[in-house]
Amino acid sequence: MIPSKNHITIFFLCTSILAYVDGQCLTRSQHIGRDGANDAMIPAQAISCRDIAHTATELIPRYHRDNQTDSLQQLLRYWETQCGMTEPLMRFIVLWQIETNTFSEDWLPERVIDYLFDHREAIESNQYADLFFDFHDWEYHPLHPSYNDFTRRLALRLRQYNDLSMAESFFVKFYAHDFEKAVSILSEDKLSGTRIDYLYDAHRKRIRALPARHVTFCFGLWSPTGNLGLLGMQPQVSILAEHIQNRLMYGLNMKITLGSTSEPYEFVAAGVSYESNHFIRVHAGLHAGVDLLNSLRHALFITSGIGYDGIEPLSMASVNNDTSSIIHSVNFNTGLTYQLTFQSNHILSLMTRFNFVNYRNQGGTDLSGNIFTVGLGYGIRTYR
Repeated sequence: MIPSKNHITIFFLCTSILAYVDGQCLTRSQHIGRDGANDAMIPAQAISCRDIAHTATELIPRYHRDNQTDSLQQLLRYWETQCGMTEPLMRFIVLWQIETNTFSEDWLPERVIDYLFDHREAIESNQYADLFFDFHDWEYHPLHPSYNDFTRRLALRLRQYNDLSMAESFFVKFYAHDFEKAVSILSEDKLSGTRIDYLYDAHRKRIRALPARHVTFCFGLWSPTGNLGLLGMQPQVSILAEHIQNRLMYGLNMKITLGSTSEPYEFVAAGVSYESNHFIRVHAGLHAGVDLLNSLRHALFITSGIGYDGIEPLSMASVNNDTSSIIHSVNFNTGLTYQLTFQSNHILSLMTRFNFVNYRNQGGTDLSGNIFTVGLGYGIRTYR
């Protein structure tokens, strides 16, 4: 028989009364353990963690509102004993400890950062707002629809306290859905020496050690200098495939520039001199870089690369004569790449490069000079 919500509710109420009589209520400064002390109270029939989570997140606001401390403590103990620590359970314990001035970091689970970031992603996605990811069952479980609003209102009320520690302030800001300010407390090392900072650093190292790959599509500007400036500033499109691990980046790139010039330039094809106001430039290369920052969301790579550059003049006269010419050059480049990674693993990039080239337009217009490029890119990152 599958237990109904009424079965679970009655069980929680009964075990709360038994706990009160036996005087076995937990204190907020203690980690709610899994010592099996309540095994004798657990019904013979199985109750899924999905049902427990949904019913518990309905009862917790009620017990908290009515100040039913004993029932609340027994409910929290039962939930963790049966299902292990979960994000919504951890969320309320943290906020309740802050409210009762008994906050301690000692019991925080090893996966606290995973819990926090998963909660943020769920809140920022309307589709998953009333779900949480259960890392034990490895699936999403539903919350009662009122639970997120309850914990947010509780965090907003606690935020008014003027004697919060930095760790308490972090959790209060985070669960009040002020995610950017909360994460900045972590990333700016304001929690140095705390357990949450230690766990965040471990999480960051674990993520950085994972091989990450992404493909970025970029639109930007190609701006030549020196005599090459005759070709003028032109739009450029590019595609980059990059591999990042342990703050090192390796990548392939291809760039195309299609432009028109204000003044004609000369080139030679099959021994015949032509004039043109149009050209297409193609670049293919390799690049590598190292991240100068120590952040999960922000990266600033200093990069160097080498590649092939080719400019093909576009002239109707040369096309009619079935002739063409490509002006070649090796490209050495260096620059900076800033990457902003969103919770959904979408990436926004800003790239600048200074390109050292040496176009030899033999018999034609002198095209010596170098190239400065800038671009804005968008991509999606995957981890292996």
